[in-house]
Amino acid sequence: MDVPSVLISLALLMIVAVFVIRPVLVDTGSGTARSSHQREVDLLLSQRAAALEALADLDFDRATGKIDTEDYAAERILLVEEGVEILKKLDAVGIDIAWTQDKPPTRIP
Repeated sequence: MDVPSVLISLALLMIVAVFVIRPVLVDTGSGTARSSHQREVDLLLSQRAAALEALADLDFDRATGKIDTEDYAAERILLVEEGVEILKKLDAVGIDIAWTQDKPPTRIP
């Protein structure tokens, strides 16, 4: 390698390093609280999606005969109770989840 290509490589490496290290060095202040709130909302929304998927799987297992009626009823009650708790937590953080696929969840004023 010749000297100009080494210098160009070092310059590119420094530019990339600045972009990688910048989020660590820059203090965002109030953005931290907002991001922790957003992380909490994202966690609750993913838990909601998992609960809905578990309910769908349970319904499918019952429809295909993999689970009997008594076990289905007991498991469904537990999953619905879990879903209700998740919805209560979402309400507590101010997220309205009455939404369609075209419109994302919104904050309750």
